[in-house]
Order: sequence, then structure tokens, then C-alpha cells
Amino acid sequence: MAYAYNDQAFAPIQVGQTDASSVSDATVISRIEIFPNPVQDVMCIKSSNASELINIEILDMQGKVVKSHALNENTQLFVGDLTTGTYLVRFGNQSYSFVKD
Repeated sequence: MAYAYNDQAFAPIQVGQTDASSVSDATVISRIEIFPNPVQDVMCIKSSNASELINIEILDMQGKVVKSHALNENTQLFVGDLTTGTYLVRFGNQSYSFVKD
């Protein structure tokens, strides 16, 4: 699936969380899509399970939390105030990198 943002098409990062300790027993309890990557001003985060409360944290490469936000079904997170570089999006025990242009 692709999304358009500012007239540009992006393929989102798809992230899933499971509720089981083994892969064979795993069922996805939420799916999160993060786009665009790289991002300039606004990062879009979509969740397939809006009833589940998930807190998203943005970390710099030193591990410092620079932003924190509660995730809803369609979250738009302003990151235009961050300096150019690579950051991590963390929710729960999962982390994924993105580039801030």
C-alpha cells in the first residue's frame, strides 16, 4: 500500500506487535505504518487498532527521548523542529529508524 503526502507517493514502514512468545502462536494485535521516510515536517503514523493505547517515542541516536506522543488511529506528529539526522521511533520494545531531512 502506498500513501501520498505533499503530492509524493510513499511506501510506509509496517510494524506489527504480537501477543505470543513463539512465532507459530503469534497473532498480530496491532499494525503501525509510519510515513514518509525521509520526513521533513510531519510524520504520519497509522494504527490498525485505535482502541489500544500505544505511546510513541522519538529518540535521537544517543537514546534521548526528544518527543513523546499518544498514538491514535491516524496520528500526525510534527517533527519539523528536529535537526536533520537519523532518529528512532519506539513503541513498546520495538524501535525503527527514520531520517529527518
